[in-house]
Amino acid sequence: MKKQFNIEELGELAKTSSSLPAGKFMVVGDLHASSTPPVSRGDDYIAAVFDKLNQINKIASQEECQAIFFLGDLLHIKRQAHGFINHLNMQLNRMYAPCFAIIGNHDEYNDDPDSLAKSPSGGLFVSGALSWMDIVQIGSLKIKGYDYLPEMALEDCGCRAALAHAFLSHDFSKRGLLDSGSIEKSGVELLFLGHDHKPYPPKEFGKCVIHRPGSVTRGSVHDYQMERVVQVAVADSETLEVKYHTLKVKKPEDIFRAKALIEKEERNAVDVFVKSMGESLASKEEAEPVEKVLRKLTDEEEVINFCVKYCRESGVL
Repeated sequence: MKKQFNIEELGELAKTSSSLPAGKFMVVGDLHASSTPPVSRGDDYIAAVFDKLNQINKIASQEECQAIFFLGDLLHIKRQAHGFINHLNMQLNRMYAPCFAIIGNHDEYNDDPDSLAKSPSGGLFVSGALSWMDIVQIGSLKIKGYDYLPEMALEDCGCRAALAHAFLSHDFSKRGLLDSGSIEKSGVELLFLGHDHKPYPPKEFGKCVIHRPGSVTRGSVHDYQMERVVQVAVADSETLEVKYHTLKVKKPEDIFRAKALIEKEERNAVDVFVKSMGESLASKEEAEPVEKVLRKLTDEEEVINFCVKYCRESGVL
């Protein structure tokens, strides 16, 4: 009787450890490559992704980097065109230095890093274009990689540097939030964080310096995406000195759909209106009902209902 094939027998992708000569290394924020562009983008998103990778490769060559590290969220969504993945593999295989990566929440299913072999991102590792990093040593510097988990904490594993796909702080979500107390306990002196798309200045946290370079692609029309710098970091394995290289990008009006920009302006206008209404109501001893205030401004029932609902959600009511 013919034995039935069981895919589980192939096993899971395994993390790797490597040792490289002393020198510089590059750290790249969330890539969010995709054959299907984010809904807010109106340009050729695929061309933009590959243009970024070409710029990254050129900088790595100029700096003579020993390695290129990606901070997770390699792909934007789980469904990708096979041809796109093939071209992405070819591009990564042509990079100046060996490429390593940690896993972001967009690369795995159900917050499980072991699901990588079943996701499209796993194809980038199966091909050998990327190595799923555990610990990589460059010269005397050991660098530990931490994949995304809903609850994040660093370990004391004898590494002076680390990469993690985690928020350092966040207003609306505690998922993927790094336990700040674990930073000092880990003994890490240099920490790079992905997951947060917004770039931040370096932050000293005890003996550790934290770098959040931000995503290298812009997929939404949030305010911070409009004028922010798109950059990559280059660090020295022996001095731990870090410098940033700015990538060339198009203006927001050249990449985002006009509709998305209009909707953003409308949301901003509503936010201003709600804030002014809240201040107005708070300044009165006996405030008029919000609906009564709105009816002085408009007789459109749909507009009134929307504003009342928005005021409740925004905490004015």
